[in-house]
Amino acid sequence: MTQNRCVQQRGARKFGVLQAGAVIALLLLGRAAARAQQPALVQQATATYHLSSTVTVTLASAPRFGDALVLFSANDSVVIQSAAGGGVDWAHQVSSGSHSVCAIWWGFNSSSSGSSVTVTYVDGTGSGGVNVSEFSGLAPIAPDNINSSQGVSATPFVSVGTRTPNDLILAAAADQSVNPTTGGPTNSFTALTEAADTNKIIPAYRIASVAGSYNTSWTEGIGGWDAVVVALQASTSYGVSLSSLSLSPSSVTAGTALTGTVTLSGLAQGGDASVTLVSSNTSAAQVPPTVTVPSGSTSNSGNDRCGL
Repeated sequence: MTQNRCVQQRGARKFGVLQAGAVIALLLLGRAAARAQQPALVQQATATYHLSSTVTVTLASAPRFGDALVLFSANDSVVIQSAAGGGVDWAHQVSSGSHSVCAIWWGFNSSSSGSSVTVTYVDGTGSGGVNVSEFSGLAPIAPDNINSSQGVSATPFVSVGTRTPNDLILAAAADQSVNPTTGGPTNSFTALTEAADTNKIIPAYRIASVAGSYNTSWTEGIGGWDAVVVALQASTSYGVSLSSLSLSPSSVTAGTALTGTVTLSGLAQGGDASVTLVSSNTSAAQVPPTVTVPSGSTSNSGNDRCGL
C-alpha cells in the first residue's frame, strides 16, 4: 500500500491518512497542561479618585485573549457597586470595611476588547486608589480560598490557606495613612503599584509553591486598616479533555489534501495544549507526534497535501 507522509507548514499542524479510522488522538496526560505555565503578571495600572462615584483605570494595552484581570480598591467609606471593562465578566469579590473599604475583584477569560476598566461605587462620598493588574495562567473557576482581617496598628497583615500548588495569592491592604509604605510585603510576596487619595491601596501577590498557609504584612503609619486575600487556582489545576478529532474528507488517496481538526472540551489555559496523535496503521499513514492547540483556543486544524 502506498504510504502517506504528513508535513508541517505555516506553523499549523496538518496530517493526512488513507482512512479516517487509522488515526486516534489522545490529549497528553488528559489535560491542557502539557506546556502550561505558572500564573504571571502581564501588566498593571493605577488611578486615584477624590469624592467621586467612579474611577477609570487604563492599561497600556488591551488584555491578552484568555487572561484574567484583578482589581484592588481602597475607599475611605464606600463599597464598590460594579466594575466593567477589559473584556471580562467581573463576577467575584472579597472585601473588608471596618476602617477602610478594601476590596479585590476579579474576572476571567478576557475577550481582549478594550484597555479601560471603570469602577463604580455606591455613592460619591468616598476617595481612594485602585490598581488593575492582568495575570496569565489562571483557571476560570471559583477561588481556592478567601480571607480578610482588620486592625489598628503599624503592621497590616493577612493570611490564607491553599489546597493546590501554583495558586496565585492576591493580597491587599487599605490604610488610612497615605504616606509611602516603609516595609513589606513580607514572605516572598511581590509588591504591586500603590495608589492613594485619603486612603491607600497596597496590593501584592505571590505564587504558592505547595499547598498550605501563606501570610504577608506591611509596615505603615499607625492607623486603622483592612486587608483581604484570595487564592485563585492556576490553569495547571484546571484540566480540559479531548472532545473530538474530525477528518474531512473521511478518506483520501495519496497526494490528496485532507483537513484534520482537534477540539478540546474547553479553552487551553496558561499555555499551549499538546495533543498526541498516533496511527493505528503506520504502514498506511504517518502522522506528526503532536498537535498544538494555542493558549486561549479550543481547537487547531489545517490541511496539507500528503506526498507519495
